[in-house]
Amino acid sequence: MAALGLEDGEWFHGSKPSLEAGMATGELKDRVWCCGILASQPYKGQRAVTMRNNQVVPLTPGGMAKQLYKAAVEFFTRAGLQLTEAQHAALKAQVNKASLRRALADLEPEGRAERRTDQGVPLRDMPAKEVKRLRGKIETFFFLRPRPATPDAANALLPRNGSPEGNGTPRFDTLTGAENQMLRRLLGKVGLTLPPEVGSNAYLAQEAREALRDYQEDQKVAMNKVKKRLNVAAAHERIEITSVMQACETQPPAGRTVVDSPAPEPQPDLGRPSVRVENDHQALKEKLRAWLLEHFRKPLAPDDEVLVPIVEAIRDQEGFEQFCEAAKGVNPKQGWKVFVSVARKCAEHRPDYARAKAAGVAAGESEAERFAREYVARHKNTS
Repeated sequence: MAALGLEDGEWFHGSKPSLEAGMATGELKDRVWCCGILASQPYKGQRAVTMRNNQVVPLTPGGMAKQLYKAAVEFFTRAGLQLTEAQHAALKAQVNKASLRRALADLEPEGRAERRTDQGVPLRDMPAKEVKRLRGKIETFFFLRPRPATPDAANALLPRNGSPEGNGTPRFDTLTGAENQMLRRLLGKVGLTLPPEVGSNAYLAQEAREALRDYQEDQKVAMNKVKKRLNVAAAHERIEITSVMQACETQPPAGRTVVDSPAPEPQPDLGRPSVRVENDHQALKEKLRAWLLEHFRKPLAPDDEVLVPIVEAIRDQEGFEQFCEAAKGVNPKQGWKVFVSVARKCAEHRPDYARAKAAGVAAGESEAERFAREYVARHKNTS
């Protein structure tokens, strides 16, 4: 410990079971911190590592996700609970790679951890595009002597409105920082309060994300109505406002964001059943998630980053059937995102598939299946 910079009286012998308990439940960034400490200090260092083929290698977000999921399952099992398949999937969804990256990004400004390239360059000093190209060449360090937090990070942790327990709103583990910030604003506007400890509730987080999407969609509808109305009025008065409207679309007013601006009350649009479409998409998304989990066994369940673009591409039941036919022979070694490419390729060839299916239906049920199989055989390799 002295070699790592600690002085007499600044360290003690801890227990692995206590850190493993911290990995099981609670706010995700704290679970990640416990995992990182357990993966670094026992190896007499600050770099998070693990053993693989009798060699010490850096601990990846994927490896950390497996450890956190295992710790959570053991916690509930020791409590005498028999987890359902849906509960297992929810525990996995809490610790997907994207949420772990966000948790690590939260720990960095607090001074508790730091991500670096294998050449020692901190990720926070690199452009986002370069970070995405690293592909596994990232190491994570958990400091024995935490560094001072940044002013912004410290300010975000201060109690709000006189509350001794923080700002009175949860920070959901599976939402991005921007989504959590938007949710806090909206909760304040509508006068709702949620206890901070529900931040690890996967179901509530999913509903919060859907609510935010509904809110953003309503804002887009309202802004389009404003644009349309002003364009009509300007055309009537022969006033050119194109450049003004483009600026409004691309740049919010200085010092404010689109989220801060109160949206006009949406008017009913009889020609656009948006609520029904949203409900249909949600049902299709859940159906898609169940189908993928049934046919492809992966340690982590597919999240919205994968499911939403697939649903946008396949759109309806016929598209879902086409996607299922095309996806059956896919080997998702590189992760769930391969199915996004499959869905988009299906969308490109939708007319061909529809014609083949229609011809097959005319010839009888077995012929319909034959046409579908022939179509899939022609286009599967292109996905």
